[in-house]
Amino acid sequence: MDSSREWYFELGSAPVEDVQAALDEGVAAAQDPADGSSTVLVVDLTDQEDQSVDVRRLMTAEVTGEGFEPDAVELLIRVGPTLAVPIALDVWRRLVLPALERKFGDDAIGPRTRVGEDRHSKHP
Repeated sequence: MDSSREWYFELGSAPVEDVQAALDEGVAAAQDPADGSSTVLVVDLTDQEDQSVDVRRLMTAEVTGEGFEPDAVELLIRVGPTLAVPIALDVWRRLVLPALERKFGDDAIGPRTRVGEDRHSKHP
């Protein structure tokens, strides 16, 4: 399993704002087991209340790089320090990526970059 807190992908057809919205919705759904997604690990932030965790930004999306070279611009997904990476992976694989692909098609997110063997995967 990837333990990295930064995942880089080639840009796809989904705008970064929509990727962020899908991340926010995925994390919110993972906090509510009553939503029917019982196969997703539940995010329990009870112990984090004193730290004022902004649950909408436990995972963030941004575009990085310079626009001069097509390969130099990437989508960066960051996992915040208060969210366990295995839960973030589960949220990505089961909620976020499927939602983006339903809305924008199979090219919503490009293949993963900056990793060895999994370079052509959309999964961290």
